[in-house]
Amino acid sequence: MTVGRPTDYDPVRTPERAQAYVDAPRSETVRIPTLEGLAVFLNVSRSTIYEWANKHPEFSDILEQAMARQAQGLIENGLMGIYNATITKLLLTKHGYVDKQEITGADGSKLFDDKEAKARGKKIIGSFLNGLGNSGEGN
Repeated sequence: MTVGRPTDYDPVRTPERAQAYVDAPRSETVRIPTLEGLAVFLNVSRSTIYEWANKHPEFSDILEQAMARQAQGLIENGLMGIYNATITKLLLTKHGYVDKQEITGADGSKLFDDKEAKARGKKIIGSFLNGLGNSGEGN
């Protein structure tokens, strides 16, 4: 199978085939729709998929459906332990999910403002550097 850039977008057939890919029942080996899977299914390149999505609103909608189903599948299969947690987490970043931790006070407010945090950091580094300078004296 050769993947290449087609010259024609069929306004009826292309969205129908793309929707068939998105709606296809998932097997043990293919649990979520992917952009790459759609490109292979339609025998086009990924850049063609993006080009069609930019030019054809109906195709863009189908691509959005595919991405929503992908996120849903990642979350569900990740929570059930079917997918590797690290890979699931990595793939979910494409859907806007982030893994960050914010440390706040009990009321949800910041523990330190930026100015105070910088001042504390400078004080800690200064103390550390002073300690290094004093530790070598008298030896």
